[in-house]
Amino acid sequence: SEAVHGQGGRFLEAPVSGSKKPAADGVLIFLTAGDADVLEASKVELEAMGKATHFYGDNVGGGTRMKLVVNMTMGIQIAALAEGVALCEATGLD
Repeated sequence: SEAVHGQGGRFLEAPVSGSKKPAADGVLIFLTAGDADVLEASKVELEAMGKATHFYGDNVGGGTRMKLVVNMTMGIQIAALAEGVALCEATGLD
């Protein structure tokens, strides 16, 4: 953020949680970080595309780091489900 602000700029990162269908339906979740005033100025546009906006402070990468946490958590859940299915099959459960 110092590099952007040092040049007189402002920024807002807005990684999303959601894919094609949520995007088409306007129900994305925005994981934002950056300048709060830019977020406030962008509210109408974000609300038109999403169902929720979360703000993770003014540090570059805050939204991206949260997206990584969400993706990791979802991956763990998928892996746990696969392990459960494998255990069911290995023990003869239907």
